[in-house]
Amino acid sequence: MQKTGKRLACVGFSCLSLIGASLVLTTGCKPSPERIAVREALLNREIEKLFDRVQTLQAEDRGDEALQLVDQGLVNPKYKGFKARFFTQKTDLLLRQNKDKETCDLILQAWKNEPELARAVFGCVYNHYLQMNRHEDLRAWCKRLLAPDSGLPADLRGSVLSWQLAAALALSDEEGAKAVLDVMISTLQPAEAAPMLQQALEGLIDA
Repeated sequence: MQKTGKRLACVGFSCLSLIGASLVLTTGCKPSPERIAVREALLNREIEKLFDRVQTLQAEDRGDEALQLVDQGLVNPKYKGFKARFFTQKTDLLLRQNKDKETCDLILQAWKNEPELARAVFGCVYNHYLQMNRHEDLRAWCKRLLAPDSGLPADLRGSVLSWQLAAALALSDEEGAKAVLDVMISTLQPAEAAPMLQQALEGLIDA
């Protein structure tokens, strides 16, 4: 009986030891808020240094090297929370190198696979073409965005139609403008279509 009691006591002690160890592992290994803050600060500093390097390469006319650095950041799991920033930087670099077709393809692919990235750069190609008065290219871009399989969200279609209308007006294409207006009237609410038309006309007058 004494041996049996000792064995039970040993087993009980071992179980308590295991439970205690488990509690230490599950609670003691969780990083403190202070450690998390330090880790985030270090990561932010690392990100800023990386983007400073990208800017330096760009200033030195080493755009291909800058793109390689950004591409590495895009696929690095550690930088997942900064992916939209890397994507925005990549589109900017591509457009600065006049690689607008590659940029458009990249954005359309993002609308289908990672729409949050595409939304982050919505308007960048439009601004690029507008600044260069490339209205035909802008109209072609709008057509691609408005295609049924583009993945463009419904809440952004009105904006793209307004770009398309502005491009048609800038090209003095009355038939093209009328076609866009017909689409706007049939697909958009009057309250949404009216300010877009006014903005397009004001932009044409300012130009």
